Amino acid sequence: MPVFRGRTVKMPKPRSSIRSPFAKARFIDSNTVSTAISAFVFVIPVRLTTSLTMSSLINVASYRPRTGAFVKVNDKIGVIALSSDLDSNLFKQACALFATGITIATTADPSGRPHGLTANSFSSVSLDPPLVLVCIATRSAVHETFFTSKSFAINILSEDQRGLSERFAASGEDRFQGVDWEPGPLGSPWLAKALAKLECQTYDRHPAGDHTIFIGRVYCVAIERGAPLVYFASSYRRLADK
Repeated sequence: MPVFRGRTVKMPKPRSSIRSPFAKARFIDSNTVSTAISAFVFVIPVRLTTSLTMSSLINVASYRPRTGAFVKVNDKIGVIALSSDLDSNLFKQACALFATGITIATTADPSGRPHGLTANSFSSVSLDPPLVLVCIATRSAVHETFFTSKSFAINILSEDQRGLSERFAASGEDRFQGVDWEPGPLGSPWLAKALAKLECQTYDRHPAGDHTIFIGRVYCVAIERGAPLVYFASSYRRLADK
């Protein structure tokens, strides 16, 4: 209670409501009034700022500096539809600029006959459990064999195995003729002198456009010394020491 010159000033008890100036009007809860004021003070400016920010993002995403023009976007964050207008050759050229190693993916059919193909769409996926993946075109002659097989192997080629890469990339059913190989512990072919060999149990399969993504759980690994065969810009390369 405030004190002025030794006197105590009695303050009125705070009311939980504010009376309307109209005689027949009901009381207005002060909490409601506070909430309404807060909405005007805080919420509306935030929403306005968000709207302006989104508008700015859309304009930035749709502006093309080279032409000095704005292009029409197909959603609120300015993503341009590419699936129908994308130049497939340009897409291939862009992907070819990602340097990769070269592998030969192999498997065996129920009779033990070996099958394989060249693939650079290979990647490790997980350390625990140890998983890798390889992508195989659905139109490939060996796709069905891989799809029904319970295991497959990845042979990472060394820089001296360009001939094997070209052989397994060409059409033909007799790719293993004259090739030095042996069955891995699970039966999939291991190619001699490959830089690394990983034999996998088929863990999962996922359709993806015109390819199937095969995920394998690595069962065993063998490695050798050497340098990898590299593929960049649609050409074979070698690593160069600098």
